[in-house]
Amino acid sequence: MATQRLQGGLLEHVEQMESQNIGGVTAALPDLAEIRIDFIILSIGVEGDLSPEAEKAFKQKDNLSLRIHVKFAPVSVQYMANANEVISLPQQSDSSKTTAEQEYLTAYKECLASNGGEFSDSERRLLERMRKSLGISVKRAAELEDSLTPALQLTEAESEYLEEYKLCAAEGSITDSERRLLNRMRKTLGISDERAIEIESSINY
Repeated sequence: MATQRLQGGLLEHVEQMESQNIGGVTAALPDLAEIRIDFIILSIGVEGDLSPEAEKAFKQKDNLSLRIHVKFAPVSVQYMANANEVISLPQQSDSSKTTAEQEYLTAYKECLASNGGEFSDSERRLLERMRKSLGISVKRAAELEDSLTPALQLTEAESEYLEEYKLCAAEGSITDSERRLLNRMRKTLGISDERAIEIESSINY
């Protein structure tokens, strides 16, 4: 029956049950000949209510016949209802960085970009002093650094491109001739246009 229902071929089902000795049953018809339960399909589950006549209780009766009549909603209707149901999923929201965190992150980016991702001992000491003065915890500082590190891991070729870009950018905006030079260098080094943009953006703060 379950397979028939899933395939959409079952819209109605009647189940007949006989009992010679049933005790403690509530809601019997006056002649105890039949109990009819009408089911209304609401969503995936089934809800049932006894008919208004079935309100008397009896403790013990013989030859009781129970008839359960189930009506199912068409599968297509159920699928449509499920498709239209909006499920809200919890979303993680990135809290905006504080001014102190932005300041620390900017200093970290400067150190990271200056030597192709390598930190000198003096740079690390400087960042540590800055972290303490800005009131940033060690854990939070690590989170801020980790948010940048994956995108700024540079190969030798990418570091070479970055150094050339920094020289051009140090004089102000990139001129057309400098951009053509950078593009030729990028192609020679085997760096894609998208990756070059990421590298350049790493120092555009």
